[in-house]
Amino acid sequence: MGCCSHTGSPPSSWVQGTSVAWTLLSPDHRPAEGWSASTVLRGTGAPLTIAGVPTAAGDGWDFLLTSTQSAALAAGPVTWQQMLTRVEEVVLASSGRSTVCPNIATAGTWNPLTPAERWLEALLAIGPTMLAGGRSLMTVDGMTSQFRSLDEYNRSLKAARQAVIDEKAAGGACFPGAPGKARGNRILARFTSP
Repeated sequence: MGCCSHTGSPPSSWVQGTSVAWTLLSPDHRPAEGWSASTVLRGTGAPLTIAGVPTAAGDGWDFLLTSTQSAALAAGPVTWQQMLTRVEEVVLASSGRSTVCPNIATAGTWNPLTPAERWLEALLAIGPTMLAGGRSLMTVDGMTSQFRSLDEYNRSLKAARQAVIDEKAAGGACFPGAPGKARGNRILARFTSP
């Protein structure tokens, strides 16, 4: 991480339309010394810059991504940078990647499958054509693949199955099921009859 220790940065993931807050601490670059801080988020759209507000202790900056700003970000990966500025001096405090998860309550169309699961589903759909000795085109998430032989198809099928296993083991930011990864509150309810 750049020059600063910080109690927070943009989280690894959040849902579109939710507010997100974090604090950047910088003992060597304090607001009282004329430093200001900003975080720039960049997904598929235009960059979004959030100005930091000096903390009450004066040792850093608080950031707030409002629900309106969050709703305007496209679902998917977002790269961010936290910059400290004083006059013409600019310091990269930290940078990273986060994932904006779609808000399923407001999403127009919704496919709960992960990218690897969509790839595997499309491959399985063209399986009968490939087994019959034909050639087949497949389009997933805007990418088209052409299979000319059954061996080529089988290699891709094996890779897709492994990608699904790997994706579940790593735990996608927006998709549940990864062991050891927090995915929000899990509630155990027991019902008893009177």
